[in-house]
Amino acid sequence: MHKTEGAVWMWNVFLFHFHSYYTHTNTQYDEVLRLRQLTLEREECDLAQDLEKLDRERNVHTRELKGLYNEDHSRFKWKDEKKVNYIKHALREYNIHKHLEHKRIVKLFDVFEIDTNSLCTVLEYCDGNDLDFFLKQNKTIPEKEARSIIMQTVNALKYLNSEIKPPVIHYDLKPGNVLLGTGNNSGEIKITDFGLSKQMHEDAFDADDGMDLTSQGAGTYWYLPPEVFVQGPNPPKISSKVDVWSVGCIFYQCLYGRKPYGHNLSQAAILENQTILNAKDVQFPNRPQVSNEAKLFIRRCLTYQARDRPDVLQLSEDEYLKSYPKRTTATTSSLLFCPK
Repeated sequence: MHKTEGAVWMWNVFLFHFHSYYTHTNTQYDEVLRLRQLTLEREECDLAQDLEKLDRERNVHTRELKGLYNEDHSRFKWKDEKKVNYIKHALREYNIHKHLEHKRIVKLFDVFEIDTNSLCTVLEYCDGNDLDFFLKQNKTIPEKEARSIIMQTVNALKYLNSEIKPPVIHYDLKPGNVLLGTGNNSGEIKITDFGLSKQMHEDAFDADDGMDLTSQGAGTYWYLPPEVFVQGPNPPKISSKVDVWSVGCIFYQCLYGRKPYGHNLSQAAILENQTILNAKDVQFPNRPQVSNEAKLFIRRCLTYQARDRPDVLQLSEDEYLKSYPKRTTATTSSLLFCPK
């Protein structure tokens, strides 16, 4: 072989091996980069899940602070009248709640005193958000999933009115008192907070008129019916139909992302404007699309006259809750449908 040809051959061999080495090295770097990118994506996903869990736990454990005057920074100074009233309501809530055994109601285990004027309530642990928090994050819920929430809520109310003696009016049903299983990944619900609940004792309850409302002014006004706002010489009459109205308001808010009445008003403004007293009809937005069956169900719940509104037992037999909606516009949801 000529020296020139040999030199060319050696150069070509060198270039071949150099190219192979360079290609192999680049391939290794590309693989390392790809694996590192996947690791970063997993870490980012884990971080997002941890932040979501932290947000849920913070929401679950945060409680509204009451306006109590702290006299010496270590003891709360209560007026005797306020203290007696608080103890009465706390004991009433305990006496009602302690007997409730239902899969859609948060279980109460115990209540005990931990300090002067301080009571501790031991409740079933629920690792999830309440419906109010979920709606603030997601605004609306597709009809199928919202209907599931309502079915379960009505199922719990049916228990309170058919299996508990005397029957119980929850009286403070609202999204904040509906807990959603394990956060955003389950459609199972439990209702909680029986602080304003009423027992329908036979000696005080009339099948036609109901019972006297002795705590007028209490409750969450956006979810209470017109009859509880009526002023007169005699107290208003209430029954389980109060909870039926609340169910209609909650369902409406799940579907449309707004309250049916007084959406942007304060409770003081609702009273001043007589918003609920004038709530003789309900208007439905054009979007999102909701089945006519759902709208008719809401109208039945939000019937203005209490005498014409179904009670809880009648509502539990409503056809809309027994059969699947003919149409739903839902395609995706972070809630899963679950049975009663």
